Amino acid sequence: MKSNINASGAYGYVFNGKTVANANSTAEAIIALSSKRATVKYANGYFTTKQAASPLRAMLGYVNKTGSIKGATSQLIGVGQVNLATAAYRQALKGHSVYTVK
Repeated sequence: MKSNINASGAYGYVFNGKTVANANSTAEAIIALSSKRATVKYANGYFTTKQAASPLRAMLGYVNKTGSIKGATSQLIGVGQVNLATAAYRQALKGHSVYTVK
Protein backbone atom coordinates (compact mmCIF):
# COMPACT_ATOMS: atom_id res chain seq x y z
CA MET A 1 0.00 0.00 0.00
CA LYS A 2 2.82 2.38 0.85
CA SER A 3 4.44 2.07 -2.57
CA ASN A 4 1.17 2.72 -4.44
CA ILE A 5 0.01 5.92 -2.77
CA ASN A 6 0.19 9.10 -4.85
CA ALA A 7 1.69 12.34 -3.57
CA SER A 8 -1.89 13.65 -3.27
CA GLY A 9 -2.69 10.90 -0.75
CA ALA A 10 -5.04 9.18 -3.21
CA TYR A 11 -4.78 5.77 -4.85
CA GLY A 12 -5.49 4.97 -8.48
CA TYR A 13 -5.18 2.56 -11.36
CA VAL A 14 -2.66 2.44 -14.18
CA PHE A 15 -3.86 3.04 -17.74
CA ASN A 16 -1.44 3.39 -20.67
CA GLY A 17 1.44 3.74 -18.24
CA LYS A 18 -0.15 6.61 -16.31
CA THR A 19 -1.61 6.34 -12.81
CA VAL A 20 -5.11 7.79 -12.61
CA ALA A 21 -6.00 8.66 -9.00
CA ASN A 22 -9.68 8.39 -8.13
CA ALA A 23 -12.19 8.11 -5.28
CA ASN A 24 -12.99 4.42 -5.87
CA SER A 25 -9.40 3.17 -5.67
CA THR A 26 -8.77 5.36 -2.64
CA ALA A 27 -11.94 4.06 -0.97
CA GLU A 28 -10.82 0.47 -1.55
CA ALA A 29 -7.44 1.26 0.02
CA ILE A 30 -9.13 2.84 3.05
CA ILE A 31 -11.31 -0.26 3.48
CA ALA A 32 -8.17 -2.44 3.35
CA LEU A 33 -6.28 -0.19 5.78
CA SER A 34 -9.26 -0.22 8.13
CA SER A 35 -9.32 -4.01 8.29
CA LYS A 36 -6.42 -4.26 10.75
CA ARG A 37 -5.62 -2.37 13.92
CA ALA A 38 -1.99 -2.03 12.87
CA THR A 39 -2.83 -0.23 9.61
CA VAL A 40 -5.96 1.81 10.41
CA LYS A 41 -3.73 4.72 11.43
CA TYR A 42 -2.68 5.10 7.79
CA ALA A 43 -6.26 5.58 6.55
CA ASN A 44 -6.24 9.06 8.07
CA GLY A 45 -2.49 9.39 8.39
CA TYR A 46 0.65 9.52 6.31
CA PHE A 47 2.98 6.85 4.95
CA THR A 48 5.57 9.44 3.92
CA THR A 49 6.25 13.14 4.40
CA LYS A 50 5.75 13.60 0.63
CA GLN A 51 1.99 13.02 0.92
CA ALA A 52 -0.12 16.16 0.61
CA ALA A 53 -3.03 14.55 2.49
CA SER A 54 -4.15 11.35 4.14
CA PRO A 55 -6.07 8.84 2.00
CA LEU A 56 -9.28 9.73 3.86
CA ARG A 57 -8.88 13.45 3.18
CA ALA A 58 -7.89 12.75 -0.44
CA MET A 59 -10.98 10.55 -0.93
CA LEU A 60 -13.28 13.17 0.57
CA GLY A 61 -11.72 15.69 -1.82
CA TYR A 62 -13.51 13.85 -4.63
CA VAL A 63 -16.92 14.53 -3.04
CA ASN A 64 -18.76 17.48 -4.62
CA LYS A 65 -20.92 19.87 -2.60
CA THR A 66 -23.95 18.00 -3.93
CA GLY A 67 -22.65 14.71 -2.55
CA SER A 68 -21.80 13.33 -5.99
CA ILE A 69 -18.34 11.97 -6.74
CA LYS A 70 -16.04 13.80 -9.16
CA GLY A 71 -15.18 11.69 -12.19
CA ALA A 72 -17.30 8.69 -11.17
CA THR A 73 -18.66 6.65 -14.08
CA SER A 74 -21.56 5.62 -11.83
CA GLN A 75 -22.68 7.86 -8.98
CA LEU A 76 -24.44 4.92 -7.34
CA ILE A 77 -21.22 2.97 -7.13
CA GLY A 78 -19.02 5.99 -6.40
CA VAL A 79 -21.12 7.26 -3.53
CA GLY A 80 -21.51 3.72 -2.21
CA GLN A 81 -17.76 3.11 -2.17
CA VAL A 82 -17.03 6.40 -0.41
CA ASN A 83 -19.75 5.70 2.18
CA LEU A 84 -18.47 2.15 2.77
CA ALA A 85 -14.89 3.38 3.20
CA THR A 86 -16.01 6.05 5.66
CA ALA A 87 -18.03 3.45 7.62
CA ALA A 88 -15.10 1.01 7.60
CA TYR A 89 -12.78 3.66 9.02
CA ARG A 90 -15.28 4.77 11.68
CA GLN A 91 -15.94 1.17 12.74
CA ALA A 92 -12.21 0.42 12.87
CA LEU A 93 -11.72 3.29 15.30
CA LYS A 94 -14.22 1.52 17.59
CA GLY A 95 -12.39 -1.79 17.18
CA HIS A 96 -15.07 -3.24 14.91
CA SER A 97 -15.24 -4.17 11.24
CA VAL A 98 -17.83 -3.63 8.52
CA TYR A 99 -17.17 -7.24 7.48
CA THR A 100 -17.64 -10.53 9.31
CA VAL A 101 -15.27 -13.27 8.27
CA LYS A 102 -16.37 -16.82 9.12
